[in-house]
Amino acid sequence: MIIHCMYCGHTIDLSEAYDDYQGPVRCAVCKSLMMIRVESGQLRGMDAGPGAKAAPAALKARPTNPG
Repeated sequence: MIIHCMYCGHTIDLSEAYDDYQGPVRCAVCKSLMMIRVESGQLRGMDAGPGAKAAPAALKARPTNPG
């Protein structure tokens, strides 16, 4: 499963071990911490990690339909 860092937009490739997972994921590029919830291989939730000071700018700038 592929997700994108909500801070810098970097592509994060999660292995099958994350198919049913709830917890932290750290971006290898910007080192930001995100909390994710994955059920049956589908991303169900993503939030800023603990200690986040403000909403990520990349999330505000991301187009709703990147097609």
